[in-house]
Amino acid sequence: MRKRKVSIAVLTLVFFLTSFFSHLGLPVVAEDKGKEKLVLFDVKMFNQEGKEIDSTRYPDRRVAVDESLQLRYHWKLSGAEFKDGEQQSFGLPKELKIQQEQTGSLVSNDNVTVGTFHATMDGTVIITFNEAQHIEEAQGTLTIQSVLKQDAVGDQKNIPVSFALDDRQVIIPVPLQEMDKEQELDGEKKPWNRKRI
Repeated sequence: MRKRKVSIAVLTLVFFLTSFFSHLGLPVVAEDKGKEKLVLFDVKMFNQEGKEIDSTRYPDRRVAVDESLQLRYHWKLSGAEFKDGEQQSFGLPKELKIQQEQTGSLVSNDNVTVGTFHATMDGTVIITFNEAQHIEEAQGTLTIQSVLKQDAVGDQKNIPVSFALDDRQVIIPVPLQEMDKEQELDGEKKPWNRKRI
């Protein structure tokens, strides 16, 4: 009997708290991560000259280790409803890093702003939506600047960069330029000094 009274008291408390937070407009249920609002369905990488990087298709387009790489994520809205200020995030591949934080507008191909993005130094991209439920079928491109991590390069000539999209993994092999008479010292590239005899 005592256990039953405790159970009833707990259920009453849960009901009260749920009603209270709902009245304040606060979420009481965690978002279902399987139903993302913004879906990433493709990604491409470009060099400083705006040319696509992919060693399987463009083996001669090699990049320097410290060269800026432009990531272009192609996204679409899933049709799920979202509230003004609601957020969603994703991470960049572990082989890449961001040298400085980046912020901008998330604009569809129809030139409608559906929110903003913020790329942090730890490689996390945070999307903040605005109230734009009337463009459920919106699509667009999100551009992020990045570089390869030194520890991901090593002595490899091709770096496979793996992107986790909505329903698949995309691997972009990045061909590297060969270092000419250079050596790495304390994590930095230094010119090779040759003594004259």
